[in-house]
This record gives sequence, structure tokens and C-alpha cells, in this order.
Amino acid sequence: MESWEEAVASYARALVGGETTGWLNLGNVRHELGDLVGAMDAFREASRVCDTFGTVSLAFCLREQANLDQATAALGEAVDAGNETAVGVLACWEWNRTLDPALEPALRAGADFHPSARADLADLLRSTRRVEEARDVLEQGARLGEVESGCRWATCTPTSWPTTTRR
Repeated sequence: MESWEEAVASYARALVGGETTGWLNLGNVRHELGDLVGAMDAFREASRVCDTFGTVSLAFCLREQANLDQATAALGEAVDAGNETAVGVLACWEWNRTLDPALEPALRAGADFHPSARADLADLLRSTRRVEEARDVLEQGARLGEVESGCRWATCTPTSWPTTTRR
């Protein structure tokens, strides 16, 4: 594609022709163009045709607008529909909001699908005095090429992560 606008036109033509899988891509392109309303409309349509990644993308847009309750509800719908990325995202959002160690199973479940879940899992492990396990979790993420884990793992030394304080 020569331009984002051409991509929008292309996806719109495909959708008119009955190709429902284009909603997510149309939403992504509109978001890239700064058309948040158009992106959210497309993500809602993706969700309507059972594309749970559209639901996850809608949740991120809602969060950008500080509609946290709606964003969390959208993620919950994606989780209920079996989207494993949504599990990781929701666990991260909840961890950042509450710092509740009971989120460990959800962060573990989402770690392979949302890199921030792995990094937050490491934070949780560190905050519960399991520093070696936290380092192992970050090292695994770094080996997988996850930037967030890699950056935290690279600076993870015995003195850089106290074992007695929460973040």
C-alpha cells in the first residue's frame, strides 16, 4: 500500500464485498491515522463478528480515553470468549491497579500471550520475595525477545531488586 488512506479504502471495499475479517485491520489502520472514533467503530464491528482481537483492541482504545470500566468490561468479554491475550492484558491492568498477589495465576496464564504479563509476573514474584524465580521469568522473556522483560532482566542484580519491599 502506498498510504494508510489507500489501506482504509482497500479494507472498506473488502468489507462491502462481505469479507468480515477486515474489521480488525481497518480499525488498526484508522487508529494509526489518528481516527480513534473510526478505529473504535471498526473494532466494535470486529467484535460483533466474533473477532476477539477486535474486542481487545477496543479495550485499549477505551483505556486511552480513560473509560476504564468499559475497557475492563470489553477485556472480560474477550476473556470469556477464550482470548488468551485478553487474559494477560486484564491480569496486567488488575496487577497495576491493585498489586494483588492473588493475580499470580492469571499473570502466569497470560505470560506467553502478552509480554507485559510476564514482566508484571516478575514484579509480583519479586514483591513476594521470590527474587530468583523473578529473574528466571525475566530471563525467559528476554530469550523470547520480549523487550520489557529483557530490559528488566538486564538490570536485575542482587542489589537492584530488594526482596523486602513492594514496588
